Amino acid sequence: MSTKIQVEWRRRQVFELSSKGLSQVEIARKLQIHESTISRDIDCLKEQSKENIRKYVEERLPEEYEKCLVGLTAIQREAWS
Repeated sequence: MSTKIQVEWRRRQVFELSSKGLSQVEIARKLQIHESTISRDIDCLKEQSKENIRKYVEERLPEEYEKCLVGLTAIQREAWS
């Protein structure tokens, strides 16, 4: 297995275990990996999450907002009819 695939697998595991409420120490013990590696993985996952949110806000949210406005305008017209 390539290093990149191993890192991606490990980070998925870290994310899953973290979402279940395990501490970094518990995750490190469970995966048998040094705590500093878990800490770096969590930092990387946080950065990826920030980037995903930024992309969503810049690329998807404006369109969704416009769709909502169009829908509300249609509902308002229907209500007044």
